[in-house]
Amino acid sequence: MKLSRRELAKMIDHTLIKPTATKDEVIKLCWEAEKHGFGCAVVNPTYVSLARHMLEATDVKVCSTVGFPVGAGLPEVKAFEAQRVVKLGAEEVDMVMNTSALKSKDYELVKKDIRAVLKVKKSNPNVIVKVIIETGLLTDKERQRSRT
Repeated sequence: MKLSRRELAKMIDHTLIKPTATKDEVIKLCWEAEKHGFGCAVVNPTYVSLARHMLEATDVKVCSTVGFPVGAGLPEVKAFEAQRVVKLGAEEVDMVMNTSALKSKDYELVKKDIRAVLKVKKSNPNVIVKVIIETGLLTDKERQRSRT
């Protein structure tokens, strides 16, 4: 498969989710995302409104994290966070899977967690929800299990 530079750029999520990210760094991230034609700019919930404002006249989507960085929050809290970031302008949501639940073999909680965040799509069907799986924290067997 041969991709053009533009097609490849659209597949890139330009990300700044460090806890010390500043407003100026987010502005720079949005400018770079637009300049290079990236698919989306990923920011912490605090900066969703700013990123939406910066990118509203472009085709770069705004994405925000939910349950970041550890994913061990309650499903209903993650669901609320997803609703809020979408209301603020996020078009994509990257949720962190509950790694602790997976490692505990509590697969029902893992499913409940993901389903809770997916509820954001009921009122916003075009929102994209992605699950971040912290594979570096998992054994090979757990990585295989997280695929199912």
